[in-house]
Amino acid sequence: MAVRELVEQASAFGLNVREVVRFSPLVCREGVSLPRRHQVGPVTLYDVPRIGVGDVFSAALTRRLLVRMGARLDHRHIIVHMARSFYPAYRVFGGPDTRFVYIVHSNDLVQPRLRMAVEQSDLVLARSGPLLEQLRQVTGFTADGVVFSGIPEEEICDLSRKVVAPGALRLVMACKFHPSKHIVAALEAVARVARHAPVSVELFGDGQLRQEVDAAIARLGLGGIVKRHGFRPRHEVLAGMFRSELFLMPSAPETLGLAYLEAMAQGCVVVGHRGWGVDGIVTHGVDGFLAESHDPADIAACLEAYRQGDRAEMRSRSHQLVHAYTSRRAAENYASQVARVTLAS
Repeated sequence: MAVRELVEQASAFGLNVREVVRFSPLVCREGVSLPRRHQVGPVTLYDVPRIGVGDVFSAALTRRLLVRMGARLDHRHIIVHMARSFYPAYRVFGGPDTRFVYIVHSNDLVQPRLRMAVEQSDLVLARSGPLLEQLRQVTGFTADGVVFSGIPEEEICDLSRKVVAPGALRLVMACKFHPSKHIVAALEAVARVARHAPVSVELFGDGQLRQEVDAAIARLGLGGIVKRHGFRPRHEVLAGMFRSELFLMPSAPETLGLAYLEAMAQGCVVVGHRGWGVDGIVTHGVDGFLAESHDPADIAACLEAYRQGDRAEMRSRSHQLVHAYTSRRAAENYASQVARVTLAS
């Protein structure tokens, strides 16, 4: 679930979000960012450019702009997602009685404002368990909790209706073709397994590495094994997951990746990357797999462990596990974590 959906659903558990401010660069690839106000249900959303040049930010001009747009500046509790938004939020809304909740995303680990965000916040929450540990390694600071995402409970399949024929190992991959997804390494792992066992792969996605991915498929002789779908509507990706038994995405860095939960909800066992993403949700070798690195040998070891193990039992354990990560549970957790600040003050 996206941050917007998480916040909206958390209102059912007592989190009263009145206004949302999104800071954007003054000048971006699309041109000059313009201020915009619109309504999303009961919440007023303000899109505001970061006024300034380089590291010089004008809080005074931004405050004047927000007031002219009708925003309130006297909120006592401010929730900030991502370090790049913390500095303008702190400058615009900060006051002697303001309490800040900062929620860390994976991209924050390389942001220059990360330490400031951590030090100036009253509560720091990470978007996943692995990210909490990564934050500790980078800053020496231990976050106060985790706010995870979830999937709609109605999207969890009836596992008794899923039929996985014996024989070929049926894999699915679904992601943007980005270097962090390690798609070529995953394909090389598939090729290793395919040398001695039947394998099929459904590959959903596209992106900047399309030529490299196409070249790898040709070089590895996977033309008859990998079926490329490109970008497809979400329901088609979920259907592809339901047809498959193993979801392969050894992505790092990765905050969580809803695709893991979506695949588990469709009866797949997932292969992620140790220390990122789905680590902390699945237990390696029990209800999922965590490659030690993005080396093809490490990824292939996960595929072999699944292929030679009790595949049906592992799929069942994975499917049972995903019930703990529904949208409702995620929203309830989000609201309860934030309440540690709002109720205390």
